[in-house]
This record gives sequence, structure tokens and C-alpha cells, in this order.
Amino acid sequence: MKLNEPEFIDSAKTEFTIKKCTTPLLLKNFKSLFPNELKALIDQNGDENIGCLNDDNKTPLYLILCWRQTKLPMSGFSSATDEEREEKSLFFIETASNFCNIVKENGYWSDFIDPLSGVPYINRDNANSVFVPTDSVQMMGIDIIDVGCCQVMIHPTWKVRSFFSIMISTAPFEIIDNSLHQINN
Repeated sequence: MKLNEPEFIDSAKTEFTIKKCTTPLLLKNFKSLFPNELKALIDQNGDENIGCLNDDNKTPLYLILCWRQTKLPMSGFSSATDEEREEKSLFFIETASNFCNIVKENGYWSDFIDPLSGVPYINRDNANSVFVPTDSVQMMGIDIIDVGCCQVMIHPTWKVRSFFSIMISTAPFEIIDNSLHQINN
């Protein structure tokens, strides 16, 4: 039996990639997005202990890249594309909120970027800047295209038929991995 494209795309799950922050400039960008949350960790552990280098003595900052395959290319603009973008955004917000709650229950900090506005979602009042993809995603190894009204991240397989979003956490890798498995079940 051949699976037609709409059925295949509807059955696709969200793809998560956990990356440890390894670039000082990228860490600086996230410190500006979450000044109060990361400042509290810096005050507790010292700036040199929040980190981006492969040092077991540092509190890691992990980036959880989230992709969801879409039916329509996100590089276009139409009412159907806008509806799908909104649908994927609502799905991500629910998923990311659940993830952050699980991480918090385990005693660690986590937040995420609202994919439509570019500002932190949980701690909006504390953000003093907006997530600008050109500044950050290229440092994460993600290609982007500027389509005039916005920037579209390009998935390695799905290309522009994907919806990108990001979560951030100071939890250890194992807690993040377990939390992602919990929200996917």
C-alpha cells in the first residue's frame, strides 16, 4: 500500500535535537533574552560556571531545537499557510509548556521562544530583546532564508516544509531527554 503525501505528513512527529551551547556569542545572546533567569544562575554559580564549553564543572545551557513537518512551505504566504503556522505554533506552545513544567518539577530552569513573536514565552516580562534567527540559528548549524516578511529556517530533510521553534534549559541532558520522552508519550 502506498501512503500518499498528506497522510504521511499528517503522521509525522515532532523532531527534537538537544544541543549543548558551545559558542560564547550564542550564550551571550541567550543571556540577553533571559537576563533574570540566567543572572540568578550566574549569581549562584559564577559567570564562569554557566556554560558553553565542554567542562563538567559548568552548569550547561542546552538548546532543544524543535521541528515539525508541515504540509505547506513556510516560505510562502497565504491564508492556508498562516493557518498551518498558527496550528503548529499552538502545538509547540502546548508541548514546550509541558516540557518546561516537567523540567521545573525536577528542580531546573527551562523556557522557550514563542515561535510567532520571538520573545521568551514563560518569562516575557524579563526579556529585553527578541530572538533574531540570523544572529543565532546559523551558529547552531541551521540554514535560513529571508522571505521579506520573516526568516524561514530550513530543515535538513523537510527544507521549508517545516516549522522551527526552540526551548532552552539548564537541566542535565538526561533530565531533558527523559522530559522529551514523557511529553511524546
